Amino acid sequence: MGYALAAIDCDDHNACTTDGGDGVSCTHSALTGTDCDDSNLCTTDDVCQGGSCAGMAKDCDDNDPCTVDSCEPSTGACAHPVASSGTPCDDGAPCTEDDQCQGSALSCTGTVKSCSDDDSCTADTCDPASGSCQHIGERAGTVCSDDDPCTSGDVCNGTALSCAGAALSCDDGDSCTADSCDMATGECASVALADGAACEDGIPCTQGDHCSAGVCVSGEAVPGCGADAGSVDASSTPTPAPDGGAAPAIDTGCGCGMSGSPAMGLGLIAFCGLFLRRRK
Repeated sequence: MGYALAAIDCDDHNACTTDGGDGVSCTHSALTGTDCDDSNLCTTDDVCQGGSCAGMAKDCDDNDPCTVDSCEPSTGACAHPVASSGTPCDDGAPCTEDDQCQGSALSCTGTVKSCSDDDSCTADTCDPASGSCQHIGERAGTVCSDDDPCTSGDVCNGTALSCAGAALSCDDGDSCTADSCDMATGECASVALADGAACEDGIPCTQGDHCSAGVCVSGEAVPGCGADAGSVDASSTPTPAPDGGAAPAIDTGCGCGMSGSPAMGLGLIAFCGLFLRRRK
């Protein structure tokens, strides 16, 4: 009496295999591209890939950079909890930086990108398409600041894209002071020179002028200097004339002029006297 063998169950319960057998052994051929179900509610478009079922993650992006998007595995529903304040994000503007979620609505906001090159002779801008900085030179003569308090009239030169001004004049007209500009404040300062330092009193016929307590003191009179042809008057400021030359005419009060020669002066006085007697 013989016994019939029970058929072997070759079903592996894998939707991504083709099961077969000869009654003694089983075969399981992997499938690819066949629709399946991976039993994951947070995937879509499940298909067989080499004998395994897998799908693509469900897209829960709400296009808000300040929410944390996710899928609830038990329901397959999307969730969008709000991100914490200060969470880095991207506001989509190339000309902003340090974007963060902030404000009561937690919107993504960044600070304007700085394109300053610290050159007041360029117009600095950000290209909204690329986010790159551009520096366009200003025209020559454009008012600018060279950040030097000791210059004035600063303008752009238009070629080297640099700003320059003229040095401030701190000359106080006193030859017994050292004048300078304070680089910190732009204020002029004058310091008295040491006593005895050479100076110029503005009188042509003195020599050895020197400083004393910050004031220029006249030196000795220069012999033979002045408009008196050799006779120096230190209390005046005569115009220099060659030594030995004729002195300028001096008004005597009668409409006559007297030169520096004594003899000629007496003659002119006598002539003027006769002239006045005849007029009487």
